Amino acid sequence: MEIKDGNLSRDVWAHGDVSNGNPTAVEAAWAVWRNQNLALEEKHRLWTEIVDTLPDCPFRTNGLYDEANVDSIHAFLGAYMKLENRLLEQFYKQDTDAVYTYRFWCEEERDWIGSDGALYAEFDGALEEFRDDADLDPTFALFAKRYIGKEDRRLYLRMRPDGAVLSIEEANFLDDEDYGIFYDVYFGMRICFEKNEEEDG
Repeated sequence: MEIKDGNLSRDVWAHGDVSNGNPTAVEAAWAVWRNQNLALEEKHRLWTEIVDTLPDCPFRTNGLYDEANVDSIHAFLGAYMKLENRLLEQFYKQDTDAVYTYRFWCEEERDWIGSDGALYAEFDGALEEFRDDADLDPTFALFAKRYIGKEDRRLYLRMRPDGAVLSIEEANFLDDEDYGIFYDVYFGMRICFEKNEEEDG
């Protein structure tokens, strides 16, 4: 797949992390992940397009403790999107043993506004608060779902003022068996691009 303006390139290459032209599936997937302004739904659309149009290939990363290898970027992307959808479903699920908190980032002030001290029994309450703060020009909101009696178990959702979800993350939410292909591997690691390393050498 050739990357062209107005299609994948405008979003994928916004950060200029990899060379333009004809990227590998790994390069394109990582560049999509790095674009923090893309809605999660749009990232999933682009990753699906990458799986459908670019050849599969293995990749390796420099992890926190050791180098990690993945046999298939296509399988990794499929599992990654499935996991994010599962986390989204759990975030919105009404649980009697969980509460929500909310604050937002203001780029103009270069600071967080709001307090994690206010607790909401339902996500709609926190979301309504975000909407009420629209006149303060928030850059994005950060919602947290916290589980009562399990202070370290949380889900985090980042949202634009237009309501688009930017990311969903977890802390001590998944069990060991949930990690599967993600064991020792996640997008935040430095991806080793064999093609680029050879060209630089």
